[in-house]
Amino acid sequence: MIQLRQTVIIFLALLAFSSCEEKMELNPENAEEKIVVEALFADNAMASYLRITKSKGVYESVIDHPKVTDAIVKMIDKTDGTIINYTHEGGGSYKTTVNGIVGHDYRLEIDADGQHITGEQTMLAATPLNRIVSRATDEPNRFMLDTYFDDNPDTEDYYLYIMYPADQTVEPRFSVASDLQYNTNTHALLIPDEVFNQGEQWFVFMFHIDRSNYNYLKVILRAMKSLNSGSHPFYGISLGNPTSTIQGDKVMGYFIASPVSFSPIVIGN
Repeated sequence: MIQLRQTVIIFLALLAFSSCEEKMELNPENAEEKIVVEALFADNAMASYLRITKSKGVYESVIDHPKVTDAIVKMIDKTDGTIINYTHEGGGSYKTTVNGIVGHDYRLEIDADGQHITGEQTMLAATPLNRIVSRATDEPNRFMLDTYFDDNPDTEDYYLYIMYPADQTVEPRFSVASDLQYNTNTHALLIPDEVFNQGEQWFVFMFHIDRSNYNYLKVILRAMKSLNSGSHPFYGISLGNPTSTIQGDKVMGYFIASPVSFSPIVIGN
C-alpha cells in the first residue's frame, strides 16, 4: 500500500488541472507569476493530494519548480463543522489522513505567500467501478479501455480517470469524460483519447467530479496535447485560461472533492 500511495502522489503532483462550448485561448507567454494549487480530496485519504507551487513561464525549465513549503492549509467540513488540518510533507506537498464523506460540503482555506486562497466543493455520490475491459483498436496489440459502472440517468455527470503504470518508467496519464458518451445499453464509458499496449499493467482511478473541474481539466488536457515545446502545462504554467476552481488574487488551480473507485487491469486480457 505504501508503494501504491507513493505512485498516486507522484502522478497527482503533476496535475495542474469553461464550458465545452466556450472557445478557450491559452496565453502563457507574458503571464505573471501565480500561486498554483493542486488539491484533490477523496473519500480515501490514500488518494487525496494537495500541492502548492508557483507558476513558471512557458519557456522556463520544468525542473526545480518553485515550491511553497510554509503554507497554512486546512479543510472545513461545513456539514458537521470538523476542521481538517494538513501538514507539509516536503516539496510543497501537504497531506491529511482524514477521509472525505460523500454529500458533505467542504471549504479549502490556504494562507500562502501572503495570500488567502479558498475553494468550495460538495463531495458527489460515489460511482463504483464494476470492471474495466480492453477494447481492441485497428492497430495490432493496441487497446482502449471501457469502464463499466452504473451512471445515474437523471443527472449530468463528469468523470476524471487517473491511470498510472505498474512499470514506473512509463509516464502516467489522465483523461476526463462526460456521461454524454456513456452507453446506456452496455453500461460502459470509453476512456477518451488513450491507447495502451498489450500486456501492460495499469492501475485506474475514477473520480466523480463536477462540471467546473471537468471544464478546467479538459482545457489543461488540450494544452498538454498541443504544446510540444517549453514547459509542460502540468508543472504550473500561468495560463490566461482555463477558469480555476479556487479563488484568490494571483492564483490558479483546482480543488476537487470526489469519491474514488479503483481497478487494476492487464491490457489485452
